[in-house]
Amino acid sequence: MKKHFKQAAAVLMAACLILAGCSTASSDEKKEDGKKDGEKPLIGVLFRTLAEEKWTKEKDMMIELAEKEGYEVVFQSANDDVSKQLSQCENLLAQGVDALIVLPVDDGSSEPIVEKAHAEDVPVISYDQIVLNADLDYNVTFDSTEVGKKMAEYAVEKAPKGKYVLLCGGQASNNATLIKNGWHEILDPYIETGDIEVVYEQYCENWSPEIALQYAEDALTANNDDIQAILCANDNMANGAIQALTNKNLQGKVVVTGQDADLLGCQNIVNGYQSLTVYKPSSALSQASMEAAFALIKGEDVKTNATMDNGYKEVPTVALESFVVDKDNIDDTIIKDGYQSKEEVYGDKK
Repeated sequence: MKKHFKQAAAVLMAACLILAGCSTASSDEKKEDGKKDGEKPLIGVLFRTLAEEKWTKEKDMMIELAEKEGYEVVFQSANDDVSKQLSQCENLLAQGVDALIVLPVDDGSSEPIVEKAHAEDVPVISYDQIVLNADLDYNVTFDSTEVGKKMAEYAVEKAPKGKYVLLCGGQASNNATLIKNGWHEILDPYIETGDIEVVYEQYCENWSPEIALQYAEDALTANNDDIQAILCANDNMANGAIQALTNKNLQGKVVVTGQDADLLGCQNIVNGYQSLTVYKPSSALSQASMEAAFALIKGEDVKTNATMDNGYKEVPTVALESFVVDKDNIDDTIIKDGYQSKEEVYGDKK
């Protein structure tokens, strides 16, 4: 009798567990978009680094945009480590992101990120730097070749003859190559006539200001300080070059270019040490990338105005406009937009 009672109790318990399981599954049943009731859509963002001012500013803007529209956003920073970024992609996919925005560490080695995301039916948007050789969904960027051309045009106007140093960004970045191409598009005719001589040209790994400082020092030493222009791919690198010039008491006497409108770059401009920065409004980049993610999650079309060949296909692209900023128009651009404050840029000079 005792044995039969135990068997009956076991059957009854199993039945209860089955019913409970059915009840739990019903209460947790997901909607067609994969989210539970009340759960916000989730956007994942992979940044190559957050060690640069530009990207921390854009992170804050993206969070604000997502919250305003009822989305959640989660960030991962790879600190310029390719394998770490791939691992972070897997982590975000495991969290159930509905769209992925990628600022790649290495444009040419980030195809697996797109493949892994697509395997989970997650669309991928390249952010500022296009992922190469991948079936990318969308690209949001500034025209980096045009950025390079704007730097070189300004430099040639200020120093139409003489010796030039070209300090490119990280070789792993397609943007660095595009900027370099833009420089040469403008400089090569002057090089051919002998008016300009490029005496030093190097990529700086990870866009490092320390490497830029070292290379600038090497170029100055090799040319007995006879340098008329140093083209740098961003403001951090420009500051490295400025340190090298300062060590030789040449600050403000050599044309120095940059981009990104970092605070230090803006301060160097008003102090007369840096000639220009190419301002790429972060609000435009952040908003365009987030709006693309919103549209994809809702199943809507992304509004684009260009395409860009990434080696796999012509990727639908949102191409944004950049602006040359120097001492004469910094108040009417960067400061007026609120990207940097006049108090911080000018300090005691305002």
